[in-house]
Amino acid sequence: MIMVDSRDQYGYLTGRALQLRQELSSEPLVVILGASSIQHAIPTEDVIADMLHEKTGYRVDVVDLTAGGTTIWEELATIDFLNVERRVIYVVGTSMFHLSQPRSRLEELADHPRLGFTSQAFDEELHAAGLEVPRRTGVYSIDHVGFFLARVTALRNLISGPVTVARHNVHRKPLPEAKWSNYIAEWLRYRSQYAQFKEPNYGTMQRLVERARSRGANVVLLNGVTNPRAAELLPEAIRMEYDTDIRNFAVQHNVEYLNIGETASLTRDEFDDAVHVNSPDARRRFANVLTDHLAAVLLETDNESR
Repeated sequence: MIMVDSRDQYGYLTGRALQLRQELSSEPLVVILGASSIQHAIPTEDVIADMLHEKTGYRVDVVDLTAGGTTIWEELATIDFLNVERRVIYVVGTSMFHLSQPRSRLEELADHPRLGFTSQAFDEELHAAGLEVPRRTGVYSIDHVGFFLARVTALRNLISGPVTVARHNVHRKPLPEAKWSNYIAEWLRYRSQYAQFKEPNYGTMQRLVERARSRGANVVLLNGVTNPRAAELLPEAIRMEYDTDIRNFAVQHNVEYLNIGETASLTRDEFDDAVHVNSPDARRRFANVLTDHLAAVLLETDNESR
């Protein structure tokens, strides 16, 4: 009932997170976080779970909490909120765009939250950025009144029935060629901000990794995919700066970093635009590489616990 319609991704994310907090399970858990670049690159949770079962020999619960435009602060808030008592791997989506967000975006999220839950870690990010922390009463309905007021129309679902969730819109139409130039100019403009805003965002990423590890969870950083047609337009200096930075971060903090786009051999005609995959076969190839790595982490953890 939290979702207004099938496109209400943050209503869905909130509902799944609240549900996950209440689940009693001893199965290993993989939680996938990230923006639409990750969301459209992966198949369904069941497909990923089946792949992991085949590669590890046991059942693994998989929960897809990706949503369009998800920021690193919302990823941190979700990890902090979940705090589940089971073996967890957080697959955390990242990208140059992800780490190019200005602090003004954090302020917008404080004023107009998209998640229907609070997080001490998120409030600490606001405080560290010199931003006002919203007053928290501890009463769920009061602290999230804005989230629910934005979804008043969801009440009609009491009559019309549950919303059908559409997580992977395989039939999106490719971006018309006539719109490509303006679209790619905006895409490049956002990525040109990377050097200006990266430093505090890497600080947030470090705190995300530390928060997850403090709860005994593993973190795998997963780079968002890029259409080769768009990638070749990105200035090499910016691309190399990001690639060096993110790999150095992974080494310094002993966290696995995956850039599967090239390994899975994604091609131009498998994308709608610069970052959204539109091919079931491409998703399966991407998931096959991803689950190879996740299975290795799960099996290594098993060996260490013996």
